[in-house]
Amino acid sequence: MTPVSTFRTQLEKAIATLSTGLPNARVFLSSIPDVYMLWAIYKDSFSARTVWSLAGICQSMLANAGSTSSTDQARRLRVRQRNIDYNTQLAAVCAAYVHCRYDGGTVFATAFTRSDVTTRDYFHPSVGGQTKLASATWGATFNFGDSTPPTSTGAIDAGLFSVTSSADDAGVKGVEYRLAGAWSRYVDPSRSRPARRSRGGPST
Repeated sequence: MTPVSTFRTQLEKAIATLSTGLPNARVFLSSIPDVYMLWAIYKDSFSARTVWSLAGICQSMLANAGSTSSTDQARRLRVRQRNIDYNTQLAAVCAAYVHCRYDGGTVFATAFTRSDVTTRDYFHPSVGGQTKLASATWGATFNFGDSTPPTSTGAIDAGLFSVTSSADDAGVKGVEYRLAGAWSRYVDPSRSRPARRSRGGPST
């Protein structure tokens, strides 16, 4: 499987390319499904095991699908952990961009049954499975029903133009601004000062 560091590097490059080339785009990242669950629901199916083997499908997880040896089981758990590690990277990279949303592990946590998997390759979602995933991800993506834009005010002070921006808290991940070129994350000056501590605890 792809090393986690390579996955992270390629992901960062991809998101940076999208952000630079399409600065107004909204980017949604869904988590990688739990392939271990696929093995669990179809491991006893002769048809599924045959297709997996002959077509060489996801052999890191699905090789020797009928085996109960500790070696094969340990391999499957390593693959599952790698998927979890990939999802961790998806969340971390997405968090750096205001216009990016990660599903919070929704797809990975979505339980599926045999009817959710196509019998063409016993690997990809069936029509019903695609419908289930579409419904799950729709609830985890941007709130397209939120029509309240952030507000901005400007003032000129001693020849300098200053802008203060604010937004409601309904699913707002942050505020960005653009003077020329790429978007930058807005930081409220009143909140950017380091917090001071007193004997009684953190100040507000």
